[in-house]
Amino acid sequence: MTVPARWLIGVRLATAAGLVLMALSAQAQQTERPFQMEPRTGDTVDERPEAPAESQPAAPGVSRPFSMDPSGNAPEPVNRAGQAPVRTMPAQGTALVDRPVLPAETFMFTGEIDSYAWTVFLTSKQAEGPARFSVRFTNSVVVVPEESWLRVTMNDQIVLETRIDASDSARTVQVDVAAGVLAPGDNKVRFQVRQSHRVDCTEQATYELWTRVFSEGTGFRFSNPQSAQITSLAELPAIGVGENGRTTIHLIQGGNPSPGVMEAALQAIQEVVLIGQFAHPVVRFADDLPADAGFGEFALIVATADTVASRLGLRPDDADQQGIFRVIPADIAGITTVVISGPTPESIRNTLERSAQQLQQAYPPTDVIETSSWWSPNVAVLSGSRGISLADLGVSSIEFAGRRFQTRFMVGLAPDFYAAAYGEATLFLDAAFASDALPESRVDVYVNNQIASTLQIRTRGGTLFSRQPINIPLKNFTPGLNEIRLEAIVKTSADAACLPGATTPTQPRFALFDSSELRFPEYARIARRPDLAPFAAGAYPYAEEGVTTILISDTDPQSLSAAGTLSARLATLRSRLIPLQVAATDAELANAAALIVGPVASLPPGILPQVGVSTNVRQTWQPSPSPGSEGSGPDITTLPRGEGAPDGPMTMRTPPGATDNLQAEWRERVTTSTWRNALVRLENWLQETFDITISSFPVELGESAMMTPPAGADLLIAQGPSFDRQHVWTLLTAPDAEDLANVTAQLTAPTLWRQISGRAATFDTASQSLSTTPVSTFEFVVTSPLTPRNVRLIAANWLSENIATYALLIAFSCVLLGISTAMLLRRIGRTE
Repeated sequence: MTVPARWLIGVRLATAAGLVLMALSAQAQQTERPFQMEPRTGDTVDERPEAPAESQPAAPGVSRPFSMDPSGNAPEPVNRAGQAPVRTMPAQGTALVDRPVLPAETFMFTGEIDSYAWTVFLTSKQAEGPARFSVRFTNSVVVVPEESWLRVTMNDQIVLETRIDASDSARTVQVDVAAGVLAPGDNKVRFQVRQSHRVDCTEQATYELWTRVFSEGTGFRFSNPQSAQITSLAELPAIGVGENGRTTIHLIQGGNPSPGVMEAALQAIQEVVLIGQFAHPVVRFADDLPADAGFGEFALIVATADTVASRLGLRPDDADQQGIFRVIPADIAGITTVVISGPTPESIRNTLERSAQQLQQAYPPTDVIETSSWWSPNVAVLSGSRGISLADLGVSSIEFAGRRFQTRFMVGLAPDFYAAAYGEATLFLDAAFASDALPESRVDVYVNNQIASTLQIRTRGGTLFSRQPINIPLKNFTPGLNEIRLEAIVKTSADAACLPGATTPTQPRFALFDSSELRFPEYARIARRPDLAPFAAGAYPYAEEGVTTILISDTDPQSLSAAGTLSARLATLRSRLIPLQVAATDAELANAAALIVGPVASLPPGILPQVGVSTNVRQTWQPSPSPGSEGSGPDITTLPRGEGAPDGPMTMRTPPGATDNLQAEWRERVTTSTWRNALVRLENWLQETFDITISSFPVELGESAMMTPPAGADLLIAQGPSFDRQHVWTLLTAPDAEDLANVTAQLTAPTLWRQISGRAATFDTASQSLSTTPVSTFEFVVTSPLTPRNVRLIAANWLSENIATYALLIAFSCVLLGISTAMLLRRIGRTE
């Protein structure tokens, strides 16, 4: 580990000099600013009175992404490429952009520092021609513009820096991108923010800092109109995303949606999604090409040459003689269109199979999850005892002058990861706190937005951590993607005083070194059935099945769209094709691994109970009467006081002579409460003494365990065993077909999808909340060799979850030991 010498010197001087160094440091805070940038010739700004000040380069090996000029002012909008001036203007939305780039509708940057990185694919014409880049954003009113700024880098070159001063209304900033910055293929884009509070110096105030970047108005505008033309499958990733962060695939139906036609369509969807490396693909079935295609949209048609000609008004070359898989540019078809065609349905199937074989040769390694189109870098899968440095996770060494430092990174775990209650990962931290950091300062580790571990410094005068272990319980992790957020809370006496002008510290208070290492132990490898977490993490068990049966209970375009979107999401989870066989009837599901998609009213009988969902959902999800219809609205009668109205909100009248009965009722209540209180005290004692709760004594409730989605839920996904209990069924349903298509499109966003777990989950679009029903009863499914170590880890986790069983085993072992000891003593003649 390479540690800057000034940190070692600072710690030693603090120990030796004490109060003298504190006084000198306080004086230095008023004159020095650590975050400075190298002056570059040709830098230009928008037409404003001030110009950005010059600055100095950062030290090698240390990232200083949050720079300030010596005067203490955040930079005016700067084009770091040395091209035409940056322009600022009121938000104009899509008029400034013909290629949105955000993989979500909005990005929210919070705290004093924050960043997000991903890759954007460009064609050679787009990368080599002139381009402008726009950013549209707004921010919290408590952000002080003079000390806060937004930076955009592309391929590690600064493209734009601008002051964060859009609290009144959204603001758009434009900049010309210099030649040579962009490259054909993937381009790494990073947004970074540095924010300061106007008046508050506390850690709590940092949670009030935010900047929101909008997809509408953020992206490229290319000077060459032909640069938007996609002419080959290799350029398909350049379709990009729309202003909602999605890539929309308009699947043009080539005829009646028979099982054979649907199988070809679903396979084609998966293949184009893998070729395009789309982060959030959404499928829309339609009869004709869309009249007005937006950003991030293209058409897909899988049909014979005659059908293609009738739908598109043109006949692709060679489609009458052989199978073809090619792109028709937008200037010919009106929208970029992928055509998979041939003279016969058999030729189409052969074409899809040839393409599938080519894709299989390009599958990524299994120890990596492809996420670069929405999160960079790609996520490493830690499948056993392994350590990985923060540098390999995309985190650079950095110094920080502020109160709450934060950085994020992701790790992946195997789909059959099982560590519900046993085991720990360890973060070996290389970091430093400055000499003015108080003992209340700490480092917090969050896993999937839940606090997992804390390290608090204990001494004054500065602290240097070298491979300081921070244990993180494995129960905080889930199969698949896991986001880890590292926060450092730095408390100082200066912040407690919060003198005027002290809201933006200038001296580094904390440093994180990229030599820090996250190490995972070997963990248990076994799957549970049912459990949606492995399904959401890696399409388990369908990715391991030869062929998965899918039942689409209704063949309307919305239900077909939902099935197509689900198929696309499953393919992206493992970057592999998931072979699907479309069932004509529900009888084909009996002894097969199956996906079931359809509105709740169209589901065959027996499906809901099999996946643990109450049939009452059919009544719960009945459409509500429309406003103004007969019987709509609540039936309310208002009574004046004295005409049937109660005396008050919490009073009841007692009839004469009922006192004895009332006393008897209260005697029974109090007696019952006494017993209940005793049970509560017993439970509290068990929890405090042995960490045992009533939930440690599971009781299978049978029919009462059936879950019913709340009335406000708009989508349900549930899992249960097949009829022969050898396979898994997964159900995706909604109150109606329109909700099914639209809400599935929302839920399959990468950031939402990875939160799915339990045996059932519901999504409420009004609150944008995902609710899960935990797994209560399950079966283990062997997915990895049952080595002695794996068996031990599985048993340790299961017994830790089922403490009552563990206690009974201990008691039984003690009884056996006593009996065997007594028999042994009797046999050797000792009876006393």
